[in-house]
Amino acid sequence: MLAYLRQSAEEVPPNVSLVTNESGERKLRFRQTLSVHYNNNSLQTVPLCAHLSLPTVSLSCDSLDFGTCYVGQTLVKEVHLSNRGGSSSYWRILIDSGEEEEGSEFRVTPDCGVLKPLEYPVSSCTQPLQISFTASNEREFQATAVVEGVLGEPPLSLHVQGRGSFDERFVSLLADI
Repeated sequence: MLAYLRQSAEEVPPNVSLVTNESGERKLRFRQTLSVHYNNNSLQTVPLCAHLSLPTVSLSCDSLDFGTCYVGQTLVKEVHLSNRGGSSSYWRILIDSGEEEEGSEFRVTPDCGVLKPLEYPVSSCTQPLQISFTASNEREFQATAVVEGVLGEPPLSLHVQGRGSFDERFVSLLADI
């Protein structure tokens, strides 16, 4: 059924549609007619409608700027990943720095998990994500953290950036060393 989410509008059968309500919750709607044939040769048709609830995930922001940080020092900021949909979301985060060599300046913890649907306690449908930045050199760093779900959720992007400096005025006493 989830394969319909990956198909173009022309490929999806006319009895299948994606429905989004006012709160942003997404559902796949299936409409069909059930034909019941009786022994006395009579026929009864019954319209059927079924909904498949989908996860609807969102981030509390779409960009993070760590500003200028002292090289080698780790700073941490937090964003929240939430599910306001009607089914659980199985997600993971991949960081793309856009460079051939994979830089480890940005990290996300946790990098995967499960978010329960909105009808569960709020604490189980929201996940705090710790984004850390450790400058390895005196320059600008940028990356995109992409949240991917396995149940047809559109991918979410979080742009992160920060700058490294050897200037000691950027040493933070609050950093997570």
